[in-house]
Amino acid sequence: MEDIYCSHPKAFLRTSTPESVSLSNSFYERRSSSFIRSLSPYWPLLSGEGIWTTLLALVALALGLYHLGMPSLWFDEFLSVSRASQSLPTLWRIITTSQPNMMLYYLLLHVWLRLTALMGFLPTEAIVRLPSTCCAALAVALVYLLARRFFSRFLACCAALLYLVSNLQLFYAQDARAYGLQLLFLTLGWYALLTALQRPERWRRWLPCYVLAMTLAVYVHFFSLLILGAQGGRCLACSYCRRPGARQRAACCVRWR
Repeated sequence: MEDIYCSHPKAFLRTSTPESVSLSNSFYERRSSSFIRSLSPYWPLLSGEGIWTTLLALVALALGLYHLGMPSLWFDEFLSVSRASQSLPTLWRIITTSQPNMMLYYLLLHVWLRLTALMGFLPTEAIVRLPSTCCAALAVALVYLLARRFFSRFLACCAALLYLVSNLQLFYAQDARAYGLQLLFLTLGWYALLTALQRPERWRRWLPCYVLAMTLAVYVHFFSLLILGAQGGRCLACSYCRRPGARQRAACCVRWR
């Protein structure tokens, strides 16, 4: 029996021999398997800790977006927008001479405003505050992952939720200033540092991440230098606790799960 070829796939299945039907079925199976393999990088977000991390980040993003554009810009936010709206040479001259603090945030906000302008969006309250909201949501996810390294899932969720509903955190999530971005880099820096300290075999991976995160945090806000002091104290405490005969090693160095 000869196959009758039709342009429509269903017509092909109806008018083909059993051999051609099996070939067609194998073709669709290969297509579906290739589609599933293309989604494989996203499976960690849908299983295990990825579910809770994604859920907490989405809750934080929803709370940050709630009435994001309702309060009008206040003085410091006007200052951020006015500086970021300048031309790039003018902005660079400002942040390298008289206003070096928050330089990285001003540069990122400048790029964000230029990008949204190309898409036809005006620099409204919601637009200029949206980067801070996204940074706050990512920081909540990192707080959960950091707590999960040391404690149970329940305690990690409690820590992330306590950070999430903090009045100061909610304020920074809807503020067109550098503090949301600063908290994101500081949380990432702590995560990378504690991972490098507690897992010495992974220090080659996490130490560059720590250096990069804390360098960016300093360029976002100079007060991040105070956190560097606290992290230096943590490293000294760990080095002391690892000395032979140290009695307080268990209290200083928390074992990872």
